Amino acid sequence: MNWKGIRVLVIFVSGIFFYGCAKRETIQREIEKPEEFKLPTPPVVWPSKEISIRVGLGEFKELYLYLDDSFYIYEGSNLKFQGTNTALKVNIYNAVPAQFYYYTSYGDFETMSEALEKARELADLGISVKVKEIGRTFKTKKGTISSASYLVYQGPYLSQSEALKKSLPYRKVVFKELKNKPHGKFKLTFGERSYNSEGILRIVSKSPMKVLNFEKKDHYSGGSGQRSFLTTGILEIRPSNSGKLQLVNELPLETYLEGVLKGEVPSTFYKEALKAQVVAARTNALSTLGKKLSINSEPYDVTADIFTQNFEGFNDDSYFAEVVKATKGEVLTYEGKLITVFYFSSCGGSLASSEEIFGKDLPYYSARRDNFTKPEHIALYTDSEVKNFIENPPPASCNYSGNRYYRWERTISAMQLSLNIKRKFGKDVGNVRNVKITKRGPSGRSEVLFIEGENGSFFVEGDFEIRRALDVNMLPSSLIYIVNSKDMFIIRGAGFGHGVGMCQFGSSGLAQKGKNYKEILNFYYPGTEIEKIY
Repeated sequence: MNWKGIRVLVIFVSGIFFYGCAKRETIQREIEKPEEFKLPTPPVVWPSKEISIRVGLGEFKELYLYLDDSFYIYEGSNLKFQGTNTALKVNIYNAVPAQFYYYTSYGDFETMSEALEKARELADLGISVKVKEIGRTFKTKKGTISSASYLVYQGPYLSQSEALKKSLPYRKVVFKELKNKPHGKFKLTFGERSYNSEGILRIVSKSPMKVLNFEKKDHYSGGSGQRSFLTTGILEIRPSNSGKLQLVNELPLETYLEGVLKGEVPSTFYKEALKAQVVAARTNALSTLGKKLSINSEPYDVTADIFTQNFEGFNDDSYFAEVVKATKGEVLTYEGKLITVFYFSSCGGSLASSEEIFGKDLPYYSARRDNFTKPEHIALYTDSEVKNFIENPPPASCNYSGNRYYRWERTISAMQLSLNIKRKFGKDVGNVRNVKITKRGPSGRSEVLFIEGENGSFFVEGDFEIRRALDVNMLPSSLIYIVNSKDMFIIRGAGFGHGVGMCQFGSSGLAQKGKNYKEILNFYYPGTEIEKIY
């Protein structure tokens, strides 16, 4: 295979900035006699053989922590401070943001052969690309399981705009890698005493640590606010890529899953549905380890929000702990590899294919009805078909009391819509006169939206972008039909989320009918296997 213009670069990604990655420099004291701080023997946080995961908890201008019980602060691997029952404030100064190289990816492929085929297709167009392997391989009792996938990409470029401008006008994603690392100095304040540090800080404690000014945005309602956030494991403080404080929580995978279960589904869901959620979440976590560093140069594996999995930190509910333990080590695989896991709140009766939503054709995701006894394929390509489906709901696992998003309605004025398009997309179409969905996927979800205004027209593509366009914040779903009514647009829809993979309300509906978690997973991820890897 001597393909002109193709260079193949295979990079095996391993751990992300773990122990010993920080500079080891002495903390300079601004005051004398810090007698309350001693250098104890480092405590054992968790068994070294257990898989750990790194969760990005956000960026901060300044960070407020409360360390209840004995705590230990390390700079690199050197223990610097010990204390108990103390408030800690951290500031950053002389901060310098990171600098990046930018790349455009033309796809994330499950196998090297698929990636090379895409590379050859691009080479025939005169485009020189590379192939990069991302992910990890895990040793198990049965052998090895891989989460590897392969990016076909082009670059480097010096800016995101250059990457978009000089690459092909195909569906693509921009990713980046560090050119220069961020750096800065920290100021730690314990009450009236302050200290300076230049190294990455790692904090452990015998009790859960509290982040006092944690902030999590609600991407659907648009709301956000500061609140307390409890967590265990290690809290790592480092300069962020934007020049602020980056907070990372490193903890055992199974402990992390308790916090995900707490954040993703209510405890009122049936137990078998909760177990299905844990297996899906564990698979999702393992399949993403190392990939954030590979494509975004971020020092963590996942975030704590809906863009990976909703992590709510420390879990003190023994019921959730019991559910996680009941499925310990179980994951979903397809042909010996960890699958790419998607799940969401409610499908509204129609499950989407991965290709129509994410542009990635995976064999275990197809457009079909959310009906366990008769999950036939679905084809809702026209407005009339979608309107009939929404107004006359067929039997579905997620159609039961408590699911307020099974069917819903929103309205937006022509003026609001015009302002929304200008604010989010930078397009001034003037007062909106007409809105029409011009392309749908087989599940009925919108793929292309046409907006006509008095100053021009605008197309919006993709599930996520369409949901952003038609709501001041974000629509629950793109499985919708639109009614134009004078200066108002009435949007009637079904479901909450993208529709690919496991419907969380549907899983509870199946559990209510007596299905166990393996049957639930086999229904929502057909063709996959449940394997216990540890």
